[in-house]
Amino acid sequence: MSGRCTCPYGEICNHIVAVLLYAINEKGNIESATHKTNETTVKKHLQSLPREKLIDLVMMYAPFGFYTEVSNSRKPF
Repeated sequence: MSGRCTCPYGEICNHIVAVLLYAINEKGNIESATHKTNETTVKKHLQSLPREKLIDLVMMYAPFGFYTEVSNSRKPF
């Protein structure tokens, strides 16, 4: 978990502590607005890329399990 505040009190201020206490009390039932914004931004960026660039990104960043899943899902010829 990470966070930041624009107040002048430094890295850990009462605002961040208040948010963390709220998150503890909600037992993980909260969702970050920043996460949704980042997800939307990334999705739009990926949709704008040409197919070849998307393939390059998958090949570069996909975890090993992805390759196994693709191999197992291919239909035999």
